[in-house]
Amino acid sequence: CKPCDLSGLSFETTASLPGEVSIIGQERAVQALDFGVGIASFGFNIYALGSTGTGRATTIHTLLDRIAALQPVPQDWVYVNNFSDANQPNAISLPPGMAVELRRDMEELVDDLLREIPRIFEGKEYEQQKEGIVREMQEKRSEAFSELEKTVNARGFTLLQTARGLGLAPVLNGQVITPEEYQQLDEPTRKSMEENQRSLQTEMAGTMRQVRELEKGTRRRLQGFDREIAYSVVSPFIDDLMAKHGHLDEIPEYLRAVQADIVDHVRGFRSEEEPPEALVASTKTGQRDTLLKRYTVNVIVDHSQQVGAPVIFQPNPTYSNLLGRIEHRAEFGAFITDFSMIKPGCLHRANGGYLVIEMQGLLTNPLAWNALKRALKNQAIQLDEAGSQLRVVSTVTLEPEAIPLNLKVVLIGDPLAYYLLHEHDEDFRKLFKVQADFGTEFERTQKTCMHYAQFVAARCHQENLLHFEPQAVGRIVEHGSRLAGHQAKLSTRFGDIADLIREASYWAKHSGRERTTAEDVQLALDAQTQRANRAEEQLQDMIDEGAIRVVVDGEAVGQVNGLAVLSLGNY
Repeated sequence: CKPCDLSGLSFETTASLPGEVSIIGQERAVQALDFGVGIASFGFNIYALGSTGTGRATTIHTLLDRIAALQPVPQDWVYVNNFSDANQPNAISLPPGMAVELRRDMEELVDDLLREIPRIFEGKEYEQQKEGIVREMQEKRSEAFSELEKTVNARGFTLLQTARGLGLAPVLNGQVITPEEYQQLDEPTRKSMEENQRSLQTEMAGTMRQVRELEKGTRRRLQGFDREIAYSVVSPFIDDLMAKHGHLDEIPEYLRAVQADIVDHVRGFRSEEEPPEALVASTKTGQRDTLLKRYTVNVIVDHSQQVGAPVIFQPNPTYSNLLGRIEHRAEFGAFITDFSMIKPGCLHRANGGYLVIEMQGLLTNPLAWNALKRALKNQAIQLDEAGSQLRVVSTVTLEPEAIPLNLKVVLIGDPLAYYLLHEHDEDFRKLFKVQADFGTEFERTQKTCMHYAQFVAARCHQENLLHFEPQAVGRIVEHGSRLAGHQAKLSTRFGDIADLIREASYWAKHSGRERTTAEDVQLALDAQTQRANRAEEQLQDMIDEGAIRVVVDGEAVGQVNGLAVLSLGNY
């Protein structure tokens, strides 16, 4: 053991040291991270390799948080309805904070139209103009039937209303003759009546076509009139939104599509009596809700509260957690979906910033690993449902427009995974060109011993532990060399060091002290050994009892003594 030189630890307790976490002993890895973050070329994503407990995650977060705070906030993203093809929703980027505002404005638009459109269409002026159009059609229809009736009467027939519609009946002496009376007529009279009937049927068919065209034209006029009224109601609201959001890309085109669609579906905004049947009523209500949902805005990424670029850590990198998902709902025995049920993944949230992923979790999700590589290669987030190729029963799904991807991915994994992927995965070599290698040890100097002291101080400040005396920090330094297995080195296994700090503080509190001493650190080390060395004691007992024979005295010709070191758990 090389005792720590306490002259370099110039403090009374660690309470006088700053409580900020600093990066210790990883200059090589920090330089690689700085390079990987700074270079903007394609494929320079980062793989941070090293043993567990070497401070990879802490170092990466500390560095990325500092860098991201100085970078601009990225764009918001929303999905909106594609009125040309509802199965292919459109993605729109907006300045930070504008996504939520656009969604709120569209909700207000729907509320305003649900109030204004019924008021206009239920007004007296609208009813009067509508009745005028209908009355004009009825007058023209009456004129057509009146002319037809004159022609029919002039040729000795009259019009009758039958179950099949209008019919012709012969008239003699002002009376409709019966079939029996008709048979009693002489042959020339019957033949004349038959010829007149065939001619009149042709004229009647022409009149009926004229009436149907008249009714069809009236319906078109009423629809056009409704569209004009709807356009006059919708236009001022759309103009207001255009004045507010029209300077943004794609928004004018979207608002014009919204206006046209509302005019086409204006009946959905009109208040009409619900049918008495409960099932039909619920169906109609559901249809109206579906119609109104067409004009909502699905906010995928909201950066209204973001400061700087985002730094996202994903501990469970499944396919859905990375790329997002498309949800479905059951409706009358079928699973349906729409653009409002698209949910974002961490690629969406980290877009424009940094995404940190544990490699072990990524490799246990093959779909996620391939999806991540595909997104990085295409520089786009193309959302589709995981396992859709394996689905037995086809369901309605979506093909949302891809969102451009621009971010840095940092993978945290062990060295073996890095070297295997580098050797056997060509995509990995192209996409993760920066290797940030976290070492397990660094030089032990007076300066690095003080770094250990600052690490102890940070743990005490952040976790409300009892602060350490210089002698206690010296004992921590000596244990760091023990973990490194070298007198002139210190270990970077800061997870183990942090546990020792916590345990020493516990024993100091248990002993009623106000600060942690070297005795408490030694007590924590002894307690760690005592919890883990039962197997060692049993082996020692067997040697003492002679059950295992170990000869350490004298000499022997041609014999080699073997030294066995057993590792059980962390001991």
